[in-house]
Amino acid sequence: MRIRRAKAKDIAGIAKVHLECWNSTYSNIICKEYLKSITLEKRVNLWRQNFELGNYILVAENESNQVVGFVDTDYKNLFSANDTKVTSIYILEDYQGFGLGKQLLREILIHLHKLGYTKVYVEVLTENKSKNFYQHFGATKVVEKEITIGRQKISETIYVWHDLSNSIERLSK
Repeated sequence: MRIRRAKAKDIAGIAKVHLECWNSTYSNIICKEYLKSITLEKRVNLWRQNFELGNYILVAENESNQVVGFVDTDYKNLFSANDTKVTSIYILEDYQGFGLGKQLLREILIHLHKLGYTKVYVEVLTENKSKNFYQHFGATKVVEKEITIGRQKISETIYVWHDLSNSIERLSK
């Protein structure tokens, strides 16, 4: 596996991973009608827009140079000038459980730490089991809130890494 900065040529691969992960991860959380309405074309347009906006995106690719995971940030501050968030992190199911998420998270936190961010947030659907991953690597719960996806009200939890150096160290082991 290789982690690298995404290029425009990766947009279709990122969109495919995003779509597949939403369908596999959220099938028991988000209503099926809404999930069916998300198309590859919509995801490609979203990621094209994210590239144009300057999001920092890292991809994980397999031995065949196919995108199998990604992580990104949009550098938007949530609460202060020294904070930002990990906007998304997704890995295809077949590639989960091998440390790829850990590598992606480590690399994006290193990047954000070098830029001087002192706090990094991540928003996770409360029913998503990945919240345990974030907690394991030092993120603490800030707040739980209700959001709307499609016509459905869903609980979302916001976590924060207060000590990026410590989290990066934990992710490096």
